[in-house]
Amino acid sequence: MTIEVSEGFPCITERQREAIKVSEVFPYLTKRQREVLALTAKGLTDKEVARRLEVDHRTVENHWEEIHRRLKDREGPSNRISIIYRLFGKPEISV
Repeated sequence: MTIEVSEGFPCITERQREAIKVSEVFPYLTKRQREVLALTAKGLTDKEVARRLEVDHRTVENHWEEIHRRLKDREGPSNRISIIYRLFGKPEISV
């Protein structure tokens, strides 16, 4: 993992930077749930996220179940795509 140096900011990793962005939008998720969300938003599968975080893929699935439960309690039903759109905005698609 590489560490970047930015003016005015301490040295933080890209993963930490993504987790900070996610925490601003979803402050009621745990740190690990925010990491799972950020990695999934980058296009990683559950198994790839699990390898990156060094956990079993079922653990990632459990994190997603809890993310959905917490969002449903606060904002109504949602799916992974709507959660990622909320975090990064809906992409513009041209035909």
